[in-house]
Amino acid sequence: MRTPILLVLSLAFISGSLSHFGTQNFLPRELAASGDVSLPSSYFTLEDILTVHFNFEADDSLTAAIIFHSPNQYFALGFGTSMSNADMWIFEISGSTVTARDFYSTGKVTPKSDTSRGGSEDLTVLGYEIKSDSTIVKINRKLNTGDSNDYRISEGKIDMIWATAGSSS
Repeated sequence: MRTPILLVLSLAFISGSLSHFGTQNFLPRELAASGDVSLPSSYFTLEDILTVHFNFEADDSLTAAIIFHSPNQYFALGFGTSMSNADMWIFEISGSTVTARDFYSTGKVTPKSDTSRGGSEDLTVLGYEIKSDSTIVKINRKLNTGDSNDYRISEGKIDMIWATAGSSS
């Protein structure tokens, strides 16, 4: 099993920077697009690997368009300061599709899906675009899902983690 790169950072949903890390082995990609990939105006950037555009919606949800500046097949964002007790959004590029799934991590072990822990899948994919060197995936999620596996999102400083790998295995 390939170990993903994991970084911990603290964000105010505005901006941040990280050192550039080495690349992984890349798998073939199919260029594709589906749905809405328009970018909300607020954003933060994590060095040259991730840009997250976001908007707090009137219906108490968050719309986020994540631009992953890498040909890797897998990336994840999480809420917390480590993999212990972290709500995670895991994205995987497979052929011409992008999936987004809702996970929860209890430590330095493979995270489990919220549904396998008695929770619910709370991410809705609004659209995605796969390019040769990057991927955009746009999602929506309620700020407070009522799921005990999910972080209650609010405006202000939020501790986040992220990971990337050539594949999820």
